[in-house]
Amino acid sequence: MIDMSNFSIGKSGKNLKAILIVSVFIILTMRTNSQSTTFNFKLIDIPSPSLKDALIDPHNTYKVGISLPPSYEKSNKKYPVVYNLSGYTVYPGQYPATEALNDSYKKGLLKEMIVVDISGYNVFLGTMYTNSKVTGKWEDFVTKDVIQFIDKNFRSIPKREARGIMGHSMGAAGAANISMKHSDKYTLVYLMSPAIGSNAETYMSQMFSNNSTLNQLEFLSDKLLNVKDKNFQSEIMRILDTFKNKHTLLWTLAYGMAFSPNLTKPLKMKLPYIRNKKGKYVVNQEVYDEWINGFAEFDLKIKQNKEALKAYKLIAINCGNKDSRSIVNGTKRFTELLFSNNIPYSMDWYDGDHSNRVGEKLVNTVFPIISVNLETQE
Repeated sequence: MIDMSNFSIGKSGKNLKAILIVSVFIILTMRTNSQSTTFNFKLIDIPSPSLKDALIDPHNTYKVGISLPPSYEKSNKKYPVVYNLSGYTVYPGQYPATEALNDSYKKGLLKEMIVVDISGYNVFLGTMYTNSKVTGKWEDFVTKDVIQFIDKNFRSIPKREARGIMGHSMGAAGAANISMKHSDKYTLVYLMSPAIGSNAETYMSQMFSNNSTLNQLEFLSDKLLNVKDKNFQSEIMRILDTFKNKHTLLWTLAYGMAFSPNLTKPLKMKLPYIRNKKGKYVVNQEVYDEWINGFAEFDLKIKQNKEALKAYKLIAINCGNKDSRSIVNGTKRFTELLFSNNIPYSMDWYDGDHSNRVGEKLVNTVFPIISVNLETQE
């Protein structure tokens, strides 16, 4: 320890200058020797056998983000892990969780944990995190490939009680579906502004608000009729690049190839509407049911999987009251279904829209609640 008793403040200020120099030295030394207070983010490539045979964007490896807790490098501890599924259009590493984790940790709200960011991004800007012969087995990638890699290569606590899954928007809808099938792998699920429907008709009408989308899909189908599988991706993207406004169409293509894939069709997916003899579009019921079973209709899924959902330590949802009408109504419907099936959950309605307060909620609510509910190593 440095003895400060010999220093006094004189009129010349020389001793004060010396005190300041020594004080700065002491502070810098303490910071150097003290434990880090920040999470460390890495973007890593992991093996992805579940994605290698996809027709669209096949991958032998795929990038995921990982945020390691402050004490990770200087300890031998094992940590709980939360798997965070990003929303539509978010590419790997675009919105790492690290900043929110750091803010939450510095406020004393957060226990240390590992956070893995999975983007689900492809050429159509999203995969819906489901298994598909066209876009890849994304559910398996999330629940098998990623978990196995993290448990093997990082000091995770490799059991259900120390794992959670969360997501925002498309990622939240994907997490909702995954949670029903994989309660053996996760102990909690947190859904932020989930992109799920209040009912099938409303959800489908958003993608097919008028005949223009179906006309565009038929146009694409005709253009791709004789295109070989190996050229399919490059050719459909070439055609789409000629469209002035293709955002809604990209979502529809991503959704259809995820939930109603068919490699024998020119579009590699089945359409929920067909033309009748009078030239009017009518529902193709069998295919329509496949589409609504994606993110549009949760009534039957929750009823069939209610015992699995009851096994969770925590099911939590949040949503801004100024989000889009479809998101707000879909969230309300989802919680009503949980309630009617006697499945415990917590709901956080807040003053905000789809994205303007996501960071704040992560810092003050989402990550703290998750960390408290995951088993840790003492």
